[in-house]
Amino acid sequence: MADFKARFDDIDDQFLARLYLLEDLNISFDDYSSQSQLILEEYEAEFRDAIVDIQSHIQQLNMASSTTITPELTSQIIIATEAIPRAHFMPPAHDVAIADPSIMFEHLNNWAFTQGFTYVKLSTKKDR
Repeated sequence: MADFKARFDDIDDQFLARLYLLEDLNISFDDYSSQSQLILEEYEAEFRDAIVDIQSHIQQLNMASSTTITPELTSQIIIATEAIPRAHFMPPAHDVAIADPSIMFEHLNNWAFTQGFTYVKLSTKKDR
């Protein structure tokens, strides 16, 4: 876990360094605001990836200590988890309109799988 802490510290240091650099450029508030938002979004993705890696590591540790999960099943779960898009390790956003319900259905199933659940029922109502 020390490696993960070092990774978070490194990301945090890079983020702060870039923000301090922006302050030193003596740019307008609007430019500073828009640039800092871009930096924040970039580092948010890096933090999310680091969190996903920690979740995967913990999941593997939990499976390794389980008496009901065989080594073969553990390998299959790891392979399936690695195939899931990184964004699907995070819970789906609330109150977001989507064009295709199948995309959200896949996201929910993938996220549920990474949390230890394996089933999400598709709503039978057309307006959901």
